Amino acid sequence: MNETYRKQVANFIRKNNLQTLSKVDFDNGGFYVLDKDDSLIKIPTKDLNKYLKVPIGTKIKE
Repeated sequence: MNETYRKQVANFIRKNNLQTLSKVDFDNGGFYVLDKDDSLIKIPTKDLNKYLKVPIGTKIKE
C-alpha cells in the first residue's frame, strides 16, 4: 500500500473515531480497527473504497 492510501485510510479512521490495531491491520479483505468500545471490527475493502479518492488496488504512477 502506498503513502497516498495510507493517508486516506488514516483520515477515514480518524473521522470515524476508530483506532488501528498495529502496523499490520490490513489484508486484501479490509482493515481491522477498534471502535470506541475497544471492540474489534473489520471494514471491508469494498466499503472503504466508497470513501477513498482512488480505490485500493488501483495502479498509481509515482
